[in-house]
Amino acid sequence: MSVYPDLLCILAPRHPDRSDAIAALAGEACLKSIRRSSGMALSTDTQVYLVDSLGQMGTLHAVLAEGSRVAFLGGSLVPVGGHNPLEAAHAGLALLFGPMIPNNRESADELLGLAAAREVSGADTLLAAVRELMADPARAARMGAQAQTVAAAKRAGLDRIMIELAPLLPQPERAP
Repeated sequence: MSVYPDLLCILAPRHPDRSDAIAALAGEACLKSIRRSSGMALSTDTQVYLVDSLGQMGTLHAVLAEGSRVAFLGGSLVPVGGHNPLEAAHAGLALLFGPMIPNNRESADELLGLAAAREVSGADTLLAAVRELMADPARAARMGAQAQTVAAAKRAGLDRIMIELAPLLPQPERAP
């Protein structure tokens, strides 16, 4: 982190019960970390912000979109399924992910094909990609804008499906 002394790494494990182990790893690496659940405010020397609760990804993606504009989808370098790239794409983030996202491969391939994302193969290629995008914020912004376009198109398809299904769904009761 010495190349980017003000860098803040935000870690949001899919399973918050893994937070103790992740916090221990940050401590072993001598990184100053804060857990979201602690309620403590971030300081300029905080290096790791550990999101140890559920339901925060939309807010985190929005915050990232205002800052670095780069997101790495965890779980995509190991066979655990990876996260949905469209969540970060909606926020306009440049996306980095590994090859193991079988549940979202179609969306990932579409993002890759439109230069809205980059696939990395491990820690070295991830680090190189992050460095490249941080050194070229305009490129990260272009990738993020393209990702947002892909996500919006996917959302439009869902909206059309919901419009078609609406007559078949039970209607909410109206108050008298």
